[in-house]
Amino acid sequence: HGVLALFEAVKERSDMGGTGMIRIRRVKNRLSKDYDAESRSVGYRDLAILVEVGWQASKGGAIEFVPVKDWGKGTSRHICEIQVHVA
Repeated sequence: HGVLALFEAVKERSDMGGTGMIRIRRVKNRLSKDYDAESRSVGYRDLAILVEVGWQASKGGAIEFVPVKDWGKGTSRHICEIQVHVA
């Protein structure tokens, strides 16, 4: 529950035009007690968060992440999935 709250805070910060470095695209909360893991995923549970990052390559080839509010022409983007598992 704490991890999801952290990502929600990051999302709010980015959505408000702050200095957030990621944009949350989707959250699948299979850790929720409301999720029927037995019938939907053979008991499998996790928290999957799709995040989008923006970056630019400098002339020297270094990669620099760009805050969401500064995404524009010349900013490349990548979507990745972060999975949180309970052991």
